[in-house]
Amino acid sequence: MGIAVKNLWDFYRDCYNNVEILEKKFMEILKKDDEIIKGITDISQKFIYISNTLDHYGRMVTQYYDYMVYCFENKIIPKSFIHELLTERDLEIIPNILIPMDYVNAIYVGRKFKDKHHFISKEPSIRKKLKLYKDSKDYFLK
Repeated sequence: MGIAVKNLWDFYRDCYNNVEILEKKFMEILKKDDEIIKGITDISQKFIYISNTLDHYGRMVTQYYDYMVYCFENKIIPKSFIHELLTERDLEIIPNILIPMDYVNAIYVGRKFKDKHHFISKEPSIRKKLKLYKDSKDYFLK
C-alpha cells in the first residue's frame, strides 16, 4: 500500500501537481499499458506487469478509501478514528489523484459524462470519498 501511495504522489508531482495534466498523462498510460498487456502471453508475467501499473496502484488505494467510508457509514469505526488515523495529506489524495484517475478510467472504458462534475454526481462511491475528504477539512481546522 505504501508503495502504491508513493507512486501515485510521484506521478502527481511529475504532472506538476496539475489534475488536468494528470488526467491527460494517465489516459496515455492506460492506452500504452493495454497494448503491452495484450502482448504478454505468459499469465504470470501478465500478473506481474499489471500489479505494477499506476492503474493498479490507483485501484488499490481507492478500495482502501472505499473501505474506510464503508466502516464510517456503518458505524464500525467512529468518524474521529478516521481523522486521527489519517492525516489531511493522506486524504488529499482523494480529490487530487484518485477521483481524476477514476474519471479517466470511466472515460477509457467508454462511459459518457458531460464533465467531471457529472461523473461525480453519478458515482456514489466517488461522492462518498469526496465527502470524507471535505468533512476532514472541518475536522483538521479545529
